[in-house]
Amino acid sequence: HGIAAVVITVEAAAEVPLKAGGTKQRMNVTVIDDSGVSCRLTLWDEFVSWPWRPGALVLLKGARSSDFGGCCLNTTFTTGVLLGGEARAASPRGAQLADWFAEQGASATQSARPLSSAGGGGGATTRTIAEMKLEDQDLEASTGPVTLPPGTDGPKFANFHTVLPVTVTYLPHERAPFYLACPHEVPADRPGPSGAPPTMRRCNRKVERTGDGWACAADHTTSEPDARWILNLSIADHTGTQPISLFDETAVKLLGCKATRAAELWDSKDSDASAAAELEGIFKVAQFSRWRLRLRSKKEFWNDEPRTKVTAMECEPVPYSTDGRAKLAQVLASLGQAETGGTPPAALAGA
Repeated sequence: HGIAAVVITVEAAAEVPLKAGGTKQRMNVTVIDDSGVSCRLTLWDEFVSWPWRPGALVLLKGARSSDFGGCCLNTTFTTGVLLGGEARAASPRGAQLADWFAEQGASATQSARPLSSAGGGGGATTRTIAEMKLEDQDLEASTGPVTLPPGTDGPKFANFHTVLPVTVTYLPHERAPFYLACPHEVPADRPGPSGAPPTMRRCNRKVERTGDGWACAADHTTSEPDARWILNLSIADHTGTQPISLFDETAVKLLGCKATRAAELWDSKDSDASAAAELEGIFKVAQFSRWRLRLRSKKEFWNDEPRTKVTAMECEPVPYSTDGRAKLAQVLASLGQAETGGTPPAALAGA
């Protein structure tokens, strides 16, 4: 079925690392229609380079829906997209929606009911670490494509969880928590829209030293590779602990530092005390920090044994004021109104 909507917000594009190497371009936009409901649309690869802007009309066919952070839409290899004037000319519904947004778009945007949570899970139901582990017990390890009879529910290969708040409890960095990546520009998996220049992305495969330069598995060579984070750390809440992985985009948010700077300090730390102190400070600041994390759990085989791998897809710091008020509300609720002088606990927590 086709979907007609109007773009109301456009986020910055980002590079997402792939398990098999390389990256994909990703960008989130929020769309709305005249039902008063808004939804996040995640764009991949060549669609990222299109001229997305607030107020643009979009027609989608073959978009995939998911429950990542509530209900949201994703483009795939088979998704058809028309944007702007092409979308308006292609469908009477598109023209009708564009006229509606021109008249009522401002008020509709302010009062929209979101189906998707901000940042990929901010408004989703939160879980404790213990609850997350319990849900992940039903995951199956994917060993290849699965063909199912029509109408049959297949095995579940991934779960998405929002955990809040969790604390970073262990952040090892005896070994370099980054890798050197290939900066070579390569074509995206699919061509861009008709008449547009080819969409490019960075290779980002790991490079190895070769004589005077560096080379990746795709035989790209460079004299200056890029450093990209690949972190393994542990988080905890009052129900347990969980090891997780973070890649470059999410790790930059958590550490507050790009991997290129950490790589420079790493090379100098043995001979420069100030470099060693600055490097240690990057990890010290992150230690025991509190976060809202959007996690993806997948079961995989390691040495022929199944294990659940958890990766942080999004992270946002927990504001101390918000966290404190939430904890105060819980304390007051457990004490009961009788011990608060007749004042409702919620009123005290919001004071």
